[in-house]
Amino acid sequence: ALRRALKAAASMGEPSSQDAAPPLRDAAPPTLFQEIMAQWEWLQQAHDYVVAMPALRERVSSFRKSAWEFTSTAKVSTETVERQVTATLQPSDASKEHWAALLAFRRQYPAVIVAAATGVSVLPALAHLRTSKLTALRLVARNSLLGGGGAAVLLYPEIVFRAAPYVSRGVTKAEDTIASVRAN
Repeated sequence: ALRRALKAAASMGEPSSQDAAPPLRDAAPPTLFQEIMAQWEWLQQAHDYVVAMPALRERVSSFRKSAWEFTSTAKVSTETVERQVTATLQPSDASKEHWAALLAFRRQYPAVIVAAATGVSVLPALAHLRTSKLTALRLVARNSLLGGGGAAVLLYPEIVFRAAPYVSRGVTKAEDTIASVRAN
């Protein structure tokens, strides 16, 4: 009985002839790819990814098309903005005509403009005429010289060119006088 028990225990790990699978003689021999795939699971996953991935040509073409559409849209937008900025910065025809008329008036009637600038500049003095005549006189003198004189210089630039040598000589004399006073 002991022999039978040992023989039964030893035969438990071995498959019996009834349990064994029939030999694969009718099946085709496995290819090299099938053998590698059976051994390398990561290679199977990589193969599945490559098979499932869209064609590279399609991906490159779609990316190129998207990039071209983006750049063409950017160019059109840039051109539109540049046209709008240019149109905004250019004066209208009406404003060009008004400006030309204003410049023609300035060339024809500079004395009228100087008189108007002087008149406007002395208006604050009229407010002080009732309170203090001395203050009003001072304001009239100062504002007429600054307002009228400034307008005259701007509208008659030849005054500056003719007066420049005299002013230069006067400034030189004043500098010499100040230097001699400081030296003593």
